[in-house]
This record gives sequence, C-alpha cells and structure tokens, in this order.
Amino acid sequence: TAEAARAAGWRVDIVPESENAEGFLAALAEIDLAGRLVWIPAGNRPGSATRELPEALRARQAEVAVLPVYETVTRTLLPEDLDTLHQAIPGAAVLHSPSSAEALFDPAAPAVVRRWCAEAVPVSIGPATTRRLTDLGADRVMECPEPSDAAVAATVTALEFMKSTRNTQ
Repeated sequence: TAEAARAAGWRVDIVPESENAEGFLAALAEIDLAGRLVWIPAGNRPGSATRELPEALRARQAEVAVLPVYETVTRTLLPEDLDTLHQAIPGAAVLHSPSSAEALFDPAAPAVVRRWCAEAVPVSIGPATTRRLTDLGADRVMECPEPSDAAVAATVTALEFMKSTRNTQ
C-alpha cells in the first residue's frame, strides 16, 4: 500500500509493521491525534477499517472520515468457472480477504466449491481472513506470516512439503 501511495504521488511518513488496524494504531501510538482529521478510504463491507479503527482514533480525539472508495461484490460463478473447478481439487486455496472467504464458504455455493472447501487447505493472507475463515467453519487454516506474495508462496510450499512428507511416512 505504501509503495502504491508513493507511486501515486502521496507522501508516506509512517508504515505500520502489521497491515491491519492494530498495526496502524501501534504505528500512530506516539502521535497526538487530538483535533487531527484522519481519512480512512474503505470498502462497502464491514471490517476493522470501518469499525475498530475509527472508534480507536476517535477515542484519541481524532476527527475521522470513513469514505467508501470501492465496493466488493460477489459474482455468480459462470459455467466455464465451474468447468475449471471440476478439473481437479487443489491442495490449497489462497484467500486474500475476509470477503473471499465468505464467497468460497457460502453454503449456497455450487457443490464443486463446497467440495473444494472440504478438501483443500485454506491459506489465509492474514489474521482478519483467518478469523473469518474460522467463523465460517474452516479448519486446517494456514496463515501466512505476513501479507506478501513471498509469504503466500512459502506457506503453500510448506503445505506441499508437509503433504509429501506425510505421504512418505
């Protein structure tokens, strides 16, 4: 996010260690926010950016504006999507957001999607997605140590290593 903001011409002064509301609040811990306006561009679905973060910033006397700047929508799978899904069951399903978990673990999802959910190991990009997966009844969730492509690749690789080791024992 910081790289994209810089590329768009924004000045980025603080980058939290953790890319979530808790990390953001920790990064701002030493800054007096009283009377300062904090703009939170957010999506249309409830999450920490629309609940916990604004509340915590307001508790520190900041003025907070939560502005919806994007919309997350769930689309119906097309016949060609279902054909692709029928080809094979993956060892892992990588989920980058709580809303992706909701779409995948929707009880009304087609049978092939439910089969994927039962057989594939969910790989979560971070704590918020892991919490949502757990709330939806997913088990065997593997959480990436950080929200990056490298961490996703390492987590999936570790999963494959564990699977191959288990098969040889």
